[in-house]
Amino acid sequence: MTEEVIDYGRHKIVNRLSIIIFGVVIAIAVYFRMTTDNFWTIFSLYLFVPVPLVLLSLALGVLSKRGIDYNKGEWKSQKRWETFQNLLKIEEEYKDAYGHLTESSDSYCSVCCCVFPVITLLFGLFGVFYTALIYPLFDSLYDTVFILIIQYILTALAGFISGFKSVQIDGEEFFKDPFSSDEVEYAYALSTVPGLRAGVEVEYGIRGDTKTVLSAEAKAHLTDVPETVTVKVQVSHSGFAYPYLVGTVYKGSPVSEDEFSYDIDTRYPAIIETQMDDNVAVFVARFKIPKKSRSVPNVSKDDFKKLAALLERLLRENYENSGQ
Repeated sequence: MTEEVIDYGRHKIVNRLSIIIFGVVIAIAVYFRMTTDNFWTIFSLYLFVPVPLVLLSLALGVLSKRGIDYNKGEWKSQKRWETFQNLLKIEEEYKDAYGHLTESSDSYCSVCCCVFPVITLLFGLFGVFYTALIYPLFDSLYDTVFILIIQYILTALAGFISGFKSVQIDGEEFFKDPFSSDEVEYAYALSTVPGLRAGVEVEYGIRGDTKTVLSAEAKAHLTDVPETVTVKVQVSHSGFAYPYLVGTVYKGSPVSEDEFSYDIDTRYPAIIETQMDDNVAVFVARFKIPKKSRSVPNVSKDDFKKLAALLERLLRENYENSGQ
């Protein structure tokens, strides 16, 4: 990745500053541990001081991620049809290249909140009661200092990594994960439907030596028919994944704005909605899900393939009737 797209200047400064701060905190803690025999001071070093340390490391982690600056500019768009086999490779390469920029989740802070008490209690209690629990390896003082250093390093790392991974950079619109697992999963099911050639239309963004993926749209084309006939996979989420298909025929045979029900031996009735959009015939294929249900609705892959087969037949008939 070239510096013209991503500037790591502030990021590197924050990282270096963090190392200095953590080093100073550890040095001060080691100094107090080696110069005092007061039980409550030692107790505080192991069990209380790590609390502000983890909060400080969380903040520094956030600042480090925010220090990665995206330099705005124009991207050259390039679209390419990819098979599902190629898509898996592309997605893996994308995450390897931009995973540190796109990955963000509040769950990392939750993990930190779970791990931090374990580190504090495990090392803290072990350090405080070390001489009573085990025979010193070298010297009771040096052993407990070593335990203190390990505890502080682990605490700082846990907080810093959690803070770093909990936020995104400002250029997230160009460095976000464009792969929708639901859409790709249902589109992959269409690859076994006779008459359909399913895949993903990937839009690449190119800028200098940097290449990214701007979007990935799962769709299918009919075999032995021009690509003016298209089937797109859509998945809406309203408490559950609700997949449906949108088929279009450019300059297709005119259709009325209507709705038709089909019995195709599926769990839910199949619905086909038709309408014209200028000179494009539009077919929306979906399942009629009951408004009230005792269980969470679920559209199986087998039912979805039957729906796709129905849409494929209707689109092919419309194309043939259009006289193209």
